[in-house]
Amino acid sequence: MKIIYDKINTEEQHAVSTREIKRLFKIIPKDWISKFNTVHFSNQYPENSRFDRPVILSEVSNRLMVCSRGIPAEKIIEEILIELVQRHPSHKNLRAHYANRLDGQQLKKIHRVIDPYLEQYKKESQPPIRGCPSRD
Repeated sequence: MKIIYDKINTEEQHAVSTREIKRLFKIIPKDWISKFNTVHFSNQYPENSRFDRPVILSEVSNRLMVCSRGIPAEKIIEEILIELVQRHPSHKNLRAHYANRLDGQQLKKIHRVIDPYLEQYKKESQPPIRGCPSRD
């Protein structure tokens, strides 16, 4: 899996690091990430891109495109999971109806699927408390 970051010359950097992406991909089912072989972090702001959402999976180019600048890392992780769930064959009914826009009902159903993974990711992302034994 290749993870590519566009170069940025301003202060606001990409929201998510390579380490965080790899940690996420260890948690989620392997068949969710089988549709792409590259994660590309664009230097565009999401509002300046041609997409309605900050994460888009292109099955033609086998690329997960992420516009993460200006968005908190936790939200980007959530958006990645939302996009991957929509594209999974067993969750076809969760796919966006029009122009990659999800309605409230779809988002509720998607969150039922992704929330356990989000919780596990958050739990593993927390640094251990100093002076306490490590959490296993």
